[in-house]
Amino acid sequence: ENVSKKYGVVKVGKLNVFEDLDKRIKSMIGIQYYTSKRYRTLYLHLEGFWGKQELNYQEIDKDFFRDFRNYLQVKIVPRDDLSNTPSNNTIVNYLNTLKTFLLEKQREGIYISDLHFTRGIIPNKKPTPKRTLDVEEIWKLDNILPSHPKFRPLLWNSLNTFMFNFWSQGLRIGDCLRLKWGNIQEDVISLKMEKTERDLIIPLNDSNIHRLKWFVDEKELFPIWNWERKEWNNYFPIPNEEKNEIEKITTPFPLDILSSIENSYQYDWLNMIEESKDKEFEYYEIHEMNSYRKKDRYGLEFHSYFKNKNPDLFETLQERLLIFNKELKLVINKISKDENYRNQFIFPFLRGYENERDLTKFSNKISSSVSLINKSLKEISNIVGIDKKISNHWSRHTITSISKSLGVDLYELKNWLGHTSVKTTENYVNTITTHSSVRNSTKVKNLLENPNSLL
Repeated sequence: ENVSKKYGVVKVGKLNVFEDLDKRIKSMIGIQYYTSKRYRTLYLHLEGFWGKQELNYQEIDKDFFRDFRNYLQVKIVPRDDLSNTPSNNTIVNYLNTLKTFLLEKQREGIYISDLHFTRGIIPNKKPTPKRTLDVEEIWKLDNILPSHPKFRPLLWNSLNTFMFNFWSQGLRIGDCLRLKWGNIQEDVISLKMEKTERDLIIPLNDSNIHRLKWFVDEKELFPIWNWERKEWNNYFPIPNEEKNEIEKITTPFPLDILSSIENSYQYDWLNMIEESKDKEFEYYEIHEMNSYRKKDRYGLEFHSYFKNKNPDLFETLQERLLIFNKELKLVINKISKDENYRNQFIFPFLRGYENERDLTKFSNKISSSVSLINKSLKEISNIVGIDKKISNHWSRHTITSISKSLGVDLYELKNWLGHTSVKTTENYVNTITTHSSVRNSTKVKNLLENPNSLL
């Protein structure tokens, strides 16, 4: 009677939870990736717990919730290698997802017993620290080059994805992988976030277009780095609007300067080793030397030392980069309007899935790509001497923290990150203690070059 008064209709009888849950999942696949994945995993856990494909709503009570909670605590594999039990918040997420689903069905008129008992069964969420990189660590990742002897295409593509998200207001990895050239409109990237379905506008800046240039089609921008020959291609094709064709020119292209800087780095690096009488290291090992900060090839201290010795080289690089970035934006905008490329994914991990109609297969591809990138990031962190297990989401936390430290308003951060509630943003910044985030890319770049500016 109460349900009838509240919702106008009552559905009773043996209604199967699994059938309704399956319909709910199918309605979200391809639209709400993270939510559908959580519901799909909940379905599998419920199936394992219940042991059969028929579960009626009337069978879900306080004992059911308690037993299911205990099942999850035993069956879920902990992410932390040092723990024998899964995270409290992981258990809470699944129980809350089930409760949310039941409340939805209740609003549809299905008779379900009062769910207030879940308050004593579902634990409270515990605040978790948001892991970030410090200024020197993010600087290392932002300045490593594909010429590093231990880098290969997969690692380079993963790093570019991570740093693109960092320089693009902390973009989520799922949204990043879905980006197509058609999402670029003049000087901005326009997209709808999958998790919150909110519109997001990301300005193109000198830092995130640097990460895009590696994925521009060869017909427009020839390969910048040749992985087979392990050398730079020091030319850049610039569109000549009058002749309606692409011209190859070498003068403004900055990568010959990058090559010169790299070679000079190596020369000074070897001299430092020689001067320190530390001759036990071979050339190919210099990238791994982290015994002292001064000997860190990708450390800020050595970079400052090198930059002070070669100011003209860096000044020339900046001049050429200005010209290069201006022309690169023209090429990117041309591709974004080309019907042959508009539907192509920018990042290579989902290439070939542009017209995939099987939404489950597409979602699984995203999930496997995220795992592959996270695995690559852990390998990269070892290569450059960062003793942290980095994952994609660290870029989002790090840029948020940096931006906050630079004085960016909390509500502006909320809009950048696409949070639906400022409380979520507060949780980000209140649990982060390192310097990391974004008001504009210039401020952040200056901070990475001069970390003492925060002191």
